[in-house]
Amino acid sequence: MNSSLPWSDEVCRYLFVITVSLGAGVCVRDRCLIAVDLIPQKLKGRVRFYYILVLNILVMCMAYVLLIYGYKFARMNMKQLSSSIHIPMGIVYMVLSISGLLIIISTIRNIIEDFLLREKKGK
Repeated sequence: MNSSLPWSDEVCRYLFVITVSLGAGVCVRDRCLIAVDLIPQKLKGRVRFYYILVLNILVMCMAYVLLIYGYKFARMNMKQLSSSIHIPMGIVYMVLSISGLLIIISTIRNIIEDFLLREKKGK
């Protein structure tokens, strides 16, 4: 009875990684990722709109890389089992591609929202 559960450390580590990865998609949706706001604060009007659009496109490209290579990495590791709980490591790594998908969806939503807001301001 003087020993801890052997699987609890591993489960906590995996749940932490999953929480952080999925939280990135939520942060992109709410536009609350850590960023340097010095440049967007100085820009006005159309220049600011296009600057933010380019940043969103770059975020979407990075998320696409995460989606594709996260899936490939997960597929490669489906036969490797975790040491304590004996689940395929590919399931743990699949959260990378799910996170990439959530970030892409959130970024597309933000881009559409920006266009609608710009169109509304223009009228």
